Amino acid sequence: MGKSKSTESSYPQVEGLLKQVVKASSSLNKAADEATKYIEVIEKSLVDAGVGITVWDGTILEEEITWYDDESEKEEPIIRAVLLGFAKIRMGWGFATKDVYRNIVDENIKRENTFLLLHQDREMRILAVPRIPELLKAILEGLEEKKKNITETNAQLKKMGTLSKE
Repeated sequence: MGKSKSTESSYPQVEGLLKQVVKASSSLNKAADEATKYIEVIEKSLVDAGVGITVWDGTILEEEITWYDDESEKEEPIIRAVLLGFAKIRMGWGFATKDVYRNIVDENIKRENTFLLLHQDREMRILAVPRIPELLKAILEGLEEKKKNITETNAQLKKMGTLSKE
């Protein structure tokens, strides 16, 4: 049995689209690799500098999803928000994401998960890159605030004679 004319004419269109998809995918992979290198370089600088403070700054993704509650055996709509930050996770310090699942009605948090950004999928890394400058500003503000607090505490301790006045 022969092929219909509509089937024959769609093959060249499919081949052309497939070539475009392959080219676009290659381009996206290259851009994602560059974004990952950008994240790695900045993260290494922060870790090497011994930043050592946790800062969460900004939502990189917010979506409504369906949550299945094992206890009630019911599905309910909830909000999943993914925050970008710098934090110590099990594997050490680095850029991180925090997935927060909260009830739409009462805002109660159902669950939170944290992950190092470099261990997240490509989509999360791509979403995070534009937020990194703002996160760096927040880290700087956090460091300056911590230094101010420590300086004030040390001054009070010196007044009390607890610290030597070297």
